Amino acid sequence: MAQVLSQDELEKLITLIDGGVHHPQKTSQLKAKENANSSKESNKPLSDDEFNALMSGVPDEQPTESDYVKKLETNRKLAKTNPDEYLPELLMTLFELANLQNNAGRCTEAEGTFTEALEIYRKMAETKGYIPGLIATLNSLAEIKEKLLKLNEAENIYAELIKIRRKQAETNPDYLQSLAFALENIIRIQEKMLKTEEAEALKKKLAEINKWVEKKSKP
Repeated sequence: MAQVLSQDELEKLITLIDGGVHHPQKTSQLKAKENANSSKESNKPLSDDEFNALMSGVPDEQPTESDYVKKLETNRKLAKTNPDEYLPELLMTLFELANLQNNAGRCTEAEGTFTEALEIYRKMAETKGYIPGLIATLNSLAEIKEKLLKLNEAENIYAELIKIRRKQAETNPDYLQSLAFALENIIRIQEKMLKTEEAEALKKKLAEINKWVEKKSKP
């Protein structure tokens, strides 16, 4: 059974680890964290030192767009020299920046950022690990195109997504629900474009899939 060190023993151990140099600041921080935990358990108000110790390492704000742009420039360069290591980080940065732009109502900028990510994902589509990212980016970009009233482009993206979902469902019926969602999206777009016949034909297919999914979900 592991022996719990006393406060004096812990301070001596810290001194030894630091090469024999005692750090009063580290000791005070340690005490502050202990006091913070104690105050938390007893519902006592935290002092400034206790609060700062408890919050150490916790980010106080979300990354800004400027942070993402700088990170994007760095990741682009690194991905060129070492794509295996840095390409996933580049794609994640693009996706986060695009979402930030979209949430700020700057759909045209988000469209460009999602498009850059999609071009990379398409090249990596044969790699199994990139399929979820490809699907997420297709969905997000199609939504942006719909907001911008670029309905023909949105329809083409959803059609691409349907092909992926159909291929997945051929080997795993669990993906039929995802295929149904993709069909619902393209039907909505076609109805906005007054493509009545195409939309009605897909509705029949959707009804068949939903019946099968419902049947499968019953015990």
